[in-house]
Amino acid sequence: MTRGENMNEQANIKSAVKRPVKWRTLIGIALVICAIVLDMPILFGLLYIIWAIQEMVYGQAYILENINKHENKVLFWIIVLLWLGCGIYVFADSLIGNWIKPVREYNSYNNEYRMPDEEYENYTEIENGYLYTDENGDITFFPFADNR
Repeated sequence: MTRGENMNEQANIKSAVKRPVKWRTLIGIALVICAIVLDMPILFGLLYIIWAIQEMVYGQAYILENINKHENKVLFWIIVLLWLGCGIYVFADSLIGNWIKPVREYNSYNNEYRMPDEEYENYTEIENGYLYTDENGDITFFPFADNR
């Protein structure tokens, strides 16, 4: 057998070896794509939490380089707690801010969101927001925070 034939045979053997499908990686990629396309930061929060749990299980953390739990305990736990804290924050903020919160109006006068107080009965709903008439007769417009 010549050297060229031997190399071709080795290449055929390598290409015939079946590599396992990396399902967790594919799921992670799908989560990132969904989070970006659907504008759902809650998926990033979930991904950060999963990263933190995996780092604790495997003893390896990663931010720009691998950090081994046994070689660098303090740095390892800082990274794990950073991922976990960010994940919980993003997850909770997305959950509360997008799905649990009541509808809030945007006050364009002082650039902040606020609920109209229930004690005010001077709100009139119009097509794209509320008109509020105060006791002096001044009218303030509150556009809807969400696109209805």
